Amino acid sequence: MKPASIFNRHNKMKVLNYLLILITLFFTCGCNDFLDTVPDNRTEIDSMDKIWRLLTNAYPKRTYTAMIEARCDGMTFFGSTFQGNQQDEMFDFMRGGFYWMPHTPSDCNDSHERFWEASYEAIGYCNFALEAIEKYEDQLDPAQVKLARAEARISRAYNHFMLLSLFADMFDRENAETSPGIPYVTESEEETFKQYNRETVAITLEKIKHDLFDEIDNIGTSAVYGQPKFRFTRDAVYAFAVRYCLFTEDYAGAVNYANRIFPSASVYTAPNGTNFDGSPKKYVATNDIAYQYAANTLFDMVEFAKTGVDLYQPGIMYSNPKNTSYLLMIEVETLAMRAFLGTLLTSYAYDLPTLSAIVSTNVTGGGWAVTPLQFTGDPTGFIIKYYEDMLLVNEAAGIGYVYNKVNLFRLEEVLLARAEAQAMLGNFQKAIDDLNLYTQKKISGYNYTSHRLDPDKIDRYYGSRLGEQFVSNDFNKGKFTSGLSGTIQKELILTIMDFRRAEFLFEGMGYLDVLRWNIPVSHTRATDNVTRTLYPDDDNRILQLPPSTRLSGLQPNPMEKIREPWPDIIYSE
Repeated sequence: MKPASIFNRHNKMKVLNYLLILITLFFTCGCNDFLDTVPDNRTEIDSMDKIWRLLTNAYPKRTYTAMIEARCDGMTFFGSTFQGNQQDEMFDFMRGGFYWMPHTPSDCNDSHERFWEASYEAIGYCNFALEAIEKYEDQLDPAQVKLARAEARISRAYNHFMLLSLFADMFDRENAETSPGIPYVTESEEETFKQYNRETVAITLEKIKHDLFDEIDNIGTSAVYGQPKFRFTRDAVYAFAVRYCLFTEDYAGAVNYANRIFPSASVYTAPNGTNFDGSPKKYVATNDIAYQYAANTLFDMVEFAKTGVDLYQPGIMYSNPKNTSYLLMIEVETLAMRAFLGTLLTSYAYDLPTLSAIVSTNVTGGGWAVTPLQFTGDPTGFIIKYYEDMLLVNEAAGIGYVYNKVNLFRLEEVLLARAEAQAMLGNFQKAIDDLNLYTQKKISGYNYTSHRLDPDKIDRYYGSRLGEQFVSNDFNKGKFTSGLSGTIQKELILTIMDFRRAEFLFEGMGYLDVLRWNIPVSHTRATDNVTRTLYPDDDNRILQLPPSTRLSGLQPNPMEKIREPWPDIIYSE
């Protein structure tokens, strides 16, 4: 069981003005028994101030970042760590990811189980707030009630959505009506070991949809309580709606909600000539409102690169809530920053050639404005996107809790999602417009004339190897149109996925793209030169439910098909 003190560990955090509202509450969300403790000693939540403070806890206090980044393509096991005296057990969540194991081998803050728990814990706070609103609504300010109810339901939807994305086969759209989902919890616990039903992916998605879209227009434009970048506000909710629609292949919906945040191009320069598909050549004008909006709001990767070879300054810049592209952040207890420092600390990392290839020359003809860092003699590379804050419990010994700020939503995701949705809708010029808005802040030495994209340029880069890419594999049959339009569509998706992979490196988002686009991923064990590939029909692509959930009657995901098991690795619990 977790002690009640877990709720007030963040009292000294600078960004979350935590208040201990629940006294002696043992609300655990899966540590030993899923959602198993009766919250019978609560302080009465009978005012809007208490409800707003309660909702500061409606966001997960753990992150999936490191555990699923380790599952992405190109990871290598190097054996002993670079320094040779570090305990790799500290980073067993990287080992679990590298071997695509159903569970993280050890119980740590970055494990599968801890993320599951933290998400249901946040859901529990949402439900407490909603029950308090229902009980005292007649005594509360109606305007405040409307805003609080919206935040609670939307946060509840978000937490369920991310659990469904990782712990269920959410992206197998054809079998959504039969594939197991996750429990959608809408009330606080009144009994120990309450029994739950996983229902189906389709049912879970429908419940998420209702919570999100019932309240999407009721959320505030800024946070009523606390700092706005750490609470759902209107733009952050629109970004969540964009992700929901994109991941469920509602491409028109993704465009609709992205347009509420990001303006679309409407002013063009039109040089003479046509593209290979017969469309006229045209490019977003630099004085277009969308182009200027992108220039003023997207995270400036060029400036980020100028922080140089430093273990702190890049993370400080990247973690700054004042960055205009950031829509929603959380602060979590995690070792992600240390896990990504190559083989200095952990044996599982991107080898430098793989990482360099991801951020090297791309379809624009330029390179990404970020260079992987490397310790002298280390075969790995990394990009610093985290900065650790520490809550010391023993100042003399330097012992304490390690926290990092993590982005949940930012404008880059919205823009690239809109480009993807437009490509899948057949609006190829609009998709290319969005890519040209995006690249101006991401390419080293960006030049409007030489780096802008058009169908000809994209075809020259991808066309000759189209048949070798995931867009042409058997798992993605039927997703694209036929003929010339299908070719352009596939090339655009390859462009967008390459951009997303570079953009979201070391943030875990790349693995969600692996899942939804049926992308095979390969890992290499350098110690014995063994390489294995995780294919789209391998059961190990989906995280297994924590073993403790069986106490609540939940059946685990099937783990019957493992196409290429690793030698000497035991996958059973």
